[in-house]
Amino acid sequence: MHDNSLRGMLRRRWAIVLLAILAALGVSGYLALRSPHYQATAVVNAPVPPNATGQALSFPDVVPTDGVMQRALSDASSGESVATLQADTAVVASRSTLYQVTVSDPSPSQAVALANAVAHEAAVLYTQLGGGAADSIVTALDADAARYRDQALAANQALQQFESANPDVVSGTAAPPLLAQHRQLQLEQQAAQNAYVSFQSDLAQARINQVSQSQSFTATIVDLAVTAHSQLRTLVLRVAFAGLIGLILGLALAIGFDYVMAGSTRRAPVVSADEGNGHYEPTSESDPDWVSAFSTGPRGRGARAGAARRPPDS
Repeated sequence: MHDNSLRGMLRRRWAIVLLAILAALGVSGYLALRSPHYQATAVVNAPVPPNATGQALSFPDVVPTDGVMQRALSDASSGESVATLQADTAVVASRSTLYQVTVSDPSPSQAVALANAVAHEAAVLYTQLGGGAADSIVTALDADAARYRDQALAANQALQQFESANPDVVSGTAAPPLLAQHRQLQLEQQAAQNAYVSFQSDLAQARINQVSQSQSFTATIVDLAVTAHSQLRTLVLRVAFAGLIGLILGLALAIGFDYVMAGSTRRAPVVSADEGNGHYEPTSESDPDWVSAFSTGPRGRGARAGAARRPPDS
C-alpha cells in the first residue's frame, strides 16, 4: 500500500525536490562567482545650470559615454571592455548636485581605481560640455567681429580715396554732386565704425558670460574612492532566494510527477456480471489523498465511497 498523503508523496519523490534545489543553487552560485564582488564609490559635485538651448546638461548622462569609459580604462590600466565597464558602473544622485559614481569589479583595488578614473574623466567631460556652448558662441562672434572690422576699414579707405581724388570736397568748394557723394561716404564710414565698436562691446560681454558659465559647469570630485566594499551579503541573499525558488519548483514537479504516476495505475470501476445486483468493484488503487482533498470532480468529495456503495435493489 502506498501512502497517499502529501508526506508520503515527498518520501517517494524527494529526489526530484532535492535535484531542483541543487540545480537552482548551482546556477545561482555560478552566476554569483562570475559577477563582481566589490564596489567602490567616488562622489562628484556637478552643478546643472541651463545651457544655451534652455535644457539641462545631465551628469548621469555623461558618465556612461564611450569616451569617458575608454579614457577611464586607460587611466586605470584595465583590460576590461567598454561595454563591461558600462554595465558595472552606476550613478546615483545623493542630494542637490552631488552624485555617487559606483563601480563593481572582482578586484577591490581595481574597483577603486576604476571608480576614481570614471569620476575624473566624467567631471572633465562635463566641464568641457558645459562651457562648450559658450565657446562656440564666442568663436562665432569672433568671426563676426572680423567681418565688422573689415567693413569699417573698407568704408574708411573708400572715404580717404575719394578725398584724395577730389581735394575740393574737404574745403566744401566742390560741385554739389561731389559734396553729396562725399557726405554719403562719411555717413557710411561713421556707421561702419559705430557698428564695429558696438560689436566689440557685445563680444567682451560674451566673453564674460563664457567665463561665468564655464565656472558654473565645473564638476569637481568631492570624495575619492579609497576602499572597496564586499558584496558578499548580497550574493548570499541571491543564492538563498534561488534555493527557495528551487524548492518551490521541486515541489511542483514532484506533485505533478506523482499525480501522473498515480493516474497511470488508476483503474475505472466496472460493473459485475450480476446486473441485477448492480455490484460496483472499487478501483485497484485510489487517487492520492492530497489529490482528492483538492479535487472538485467525481473522484473527489467521496467518489470512492460512492464507488464502493452497492446501488439499491430494484
